[in-house]
Amino acid sequence: MSIHLAPIFHEYGITLLAKARASSSIFGGAEDAGDAGLEGQASDAAVADAAEEQGQDLVHAHDILDLARAIYEANSSGDSEAAKKNAFRLAQCREDLADCMMESGETARSKLCIDGEAIPSSM
Repeated sequence: MSIHLAPIFHEYGITLLAKARASSSIFGGAEDAGDAGLEGQASDAAVADAAEEQGQDLVHAHDILDLARAIYEANSSGDSEAAKKNAFRLAQCREDLADCMMESGETARSKLCIDGEAIPSSM
């Protein structure tokens, strides 16, 4: 894929991560779905739906950020100015990918991501 797509994928992944975080905050998402005035099982179903949507957003954010990481990684070798910029963007992308993993509770994998090691995909 073209290096020109990497920043777009990166920003989209960050946006999905922010959406997942917002849906799980105390001011929105799963918690508010339970307060929607629904009783019993309907309330439980609303909370479960909101939690499932947050999980899907995290999975999609991880996939998109990992795609951006792969593009940056493929274009960050060498001593050119473009390669140095891509290496910097790669580090930023790895940080955001680690944030995504931390959000989903995968602390061991997030450390691998920050260290730049191979990340087994299990999301």
